[in-house]
Amino acid sequence: MIYDFDEIFPVKVYNFLFKDRKKFNSELIKAINKHKTKEDSIKKSNKGGYHSLLDINMKSIDVFDELNNRIIDVVNGIIIKDDYKHLDKIEELSSMWFIINKKNDYNSTHMHPGSWFSGAYYIKVPENDSKYLVFEDPLQIRNYNQDTPNSFMKEVMEGMLLIFPGWFNHAVPKNNTDEERIVISFNIPKPNLLSSHKELLDQ
Repeated sequence: MIYDFDEIFPVKVYNFLFKDRKKFNSELIKAINKHKTKEDSIKKSNKGGYHSLLDINMKSIDVFDELNNRIIDVVNGIIIKDDYKHLDKIEELSSMWFIINKKNDYNSTHMHPGSWFSGAYYIKVPENDSKYLVFEDPLQIRNYNQDTPNSFMKEVMEGMLLIFPGWFNHAVPKNNTDEERIVISFNIPKPNLLSSHKELLDQ
């Protein structure tokens, strides 16, 4: 029997590794340790741990600016090479922040409303930790009458950049080690339509 199939509404999670991640992460840790002494932790999805304000990309700190620019370059590469050729390039992130989870700290299931894409850059991942970002099945009907939702555990590592839709529910497992887990997260606004496509829509 011969058959064919269609993939309807697949969800892409993009991942990249920086070649200079060891040196780059060392510089980021120094900036984070210096910056976190100047402000109190805010409360978002974090259960315990330290969550910075959402504006570290606006602080004029060289290494944060460098990460900001790298993320923009990666996203614009996605726009050019993937299925978004009708969209203009982005010029800035809408927000960026860092999270430090110590032992028993975690992030509950959440999404990032209002963002086109969101993402995370992994700076420190303890060796014996749960090295995952957990994505929940976006089709809620498949979770009906189940004790736990369908989920996918995306393995992460230091120096990895993940980019995924802002509406994609995700969670961070509990840190079971005595070492800190450090990540920088961010939100990306939806790009504008290219003028050529605006003209087509107006016809």
